Amino acid sequence: MIKINMAVISKDRRGFTLIEIIAALVILGALGVVGTMALAKMVESYQWSKDNAHLSQKAQVAMTRIASELSYATDVKISGDTIRYDAEYPDGTTSARNRIGVQGGQTVLRLSVDNAPLGQGYILADNVTEFAPSRSNNHLIAIELRMQGANGVEQAFTTSITHR
Repeated sequence: MIKINMAVISKDRRGFTLIEIIAALVILGALGVVGTMALAKMVESYQWSKDNAHLSQKAQVAMTRIASELSYATDVKISGDTIRYDAEYPDGTTSARNRIGVQGGQTVLRLSVDNAPLGQGYILADNVTEFAPSRSNNHLIAIELRMQGANGVEQAFTTSITHR
């Protein structure tokens, strides 16, 4: 019978034990979970920032259009959340009984021209929570526009417009 010395065999064998492999897999799994959570948070933050930047852009476009319209206004009347006005444009054309306001019960800011119903007008912005025009003096109109953005964050936008 041949005797084998176990001490000699174990010294010559190279490799990892089962416990070392399991420990390495547990550590890699934990790192993977933490990395995935961090990546998901970064993507969520990016999407939130993108949505709120888009909201700011929509508000800026709406305010610019309102300022453009009201710069040609001749007879401006403000009642609640609606601006009524007549307009004379540089090319000599006129437009009567125009309105800018929030459409009844909905969160859409609309512009209607030539006495068209507000619901048939142009949509200036959506997700509007408040549209508050006010008159500072005879020719200065202050406008506050509040819109709801990502994660329910409400943003306020204000401008002052001088009309004829």
